Amino acid sequence: MPKPNAIFCEFLGTLLLVVVASSAAVANMAAGGQALWAEALANGLAVALIVTATLGISGGQINPAVTLGLLSIGKVGRTEAAVFIAAQVAGAACGGWLIRQFLPVETAQQCLYGTPVLYKDLPVYMGVLFEVLATMVLCASIWITVLHPSKPHKNGFGIGATVACMIYLFGPLTGAAMNPARQLGSAFAAGYWADHWLYWAGPVAGAVLGLQLFGWIFKRIAK
Repeated sequence: MPKPNAIFCEFLGTLLLVVVASSAAVANMAAGGQALWAEALANGLAVALIVTATLGISGGQINPAVTLGLLSIGKVGRTEAAVFIAAQVAGAACGGWLIRQFLPVETAQQCLYGTPVLYKDLPVYMGVLFEVLATMVLCASIWITVLHPSKPHKNGFGIGATVACMIYLFGPLTGAAMNPARQLGSAFAAGYWADHWLYWAGPVAGAVLGLQLFGWIFKRIAK
């Protein structure tokens, strides 16, 4: 069973991520949708800071997909994973409630409170594939940095930079959630659940495949 402070870190970290991600999306909408780079940067910096702040306490997971991926490679136990995912989902829902209280309703509703959605002409299977690919790249950055077998980093800035890049590349296509809880929080605020399963299936599959694959690669490179 994880310690209470670790559970709280996963709850609060996910809540803050939802608030920042949704606020950045609303700000981009207010700018006419011409500031994707700024939205990506805000998300990346938020992830970097939250992961760095919580890394030594809970591992800085703040993502059910990453938690399940870590479970698949034996980095966390089943009980720890279940408790952390519950905390992440609860944090996301609370973040969704919070953004409804302070974001400008008209602008926020135009972008569904920042809910990642599929591009209108993109087939669902392609949306799943893009989320898988983006999450796999995210997991590569996790292995290169905090899970490096010989020289692990003690901060999340490499992970945050990867998140920013993936949002800039894949954001127009799927929203580049890479995180079921991040999508859930905004969807909860907007009451919009179309294709919600996709944002669990894609990131979870990407995290499990990515951590398995890159773990195998980097362990051999480091030898």
